[in-house]
Formats: sequence, structure tokens, C-alpha cells
Amino acid sequence: MQLLEERHSQLNQECDRLSNIVGLGPTEQQQLKLLKVQKLKCRDAIAELRRENTEVFPDLQPANDPVNW
Repeated sequence: MQLLEERHSQLNQECDRLSNIVGLGPTEQQQLKLLKVQKLKCRDAIAELRRENTEVFPDLQPANDPVNW
């Protein structure tokens, strides 16, 4: 899951970078569109893993949850 989260972060940064460019050409617009789709698929995969983990381990809390500190 950590790899998916890192990939999502990278895709998000790349989307932000391209979105801030004024006057994107058709190639860059298409690239931005594809990056956004990849980012959404990555987000969906993360959500699915979290759902699966919750179903298998309902009492499991995320490691960064302050309740577990």
C-alpha cells in the first residue's frame, strides 16, 4: 500500500505541475488527462486495499493513528 500511496503522491505532483502551466498544447493536455486517470485508478486501488484490510482485520488501526500512540 505504501508504494501505491507514493505513486499517487508523485502523480498528484505531476498533475499539479502541468495544471499550473498556461497554454498547454494538445499533447500536454492529453498527458495531463492520462495522469489524472492514473491518479484516480491509484486512489481507487488504495481504497480497495483499505476496505479489504478492514474486512479481514476489523480491529486493525492504521499505524499513524494517534489512538495507537
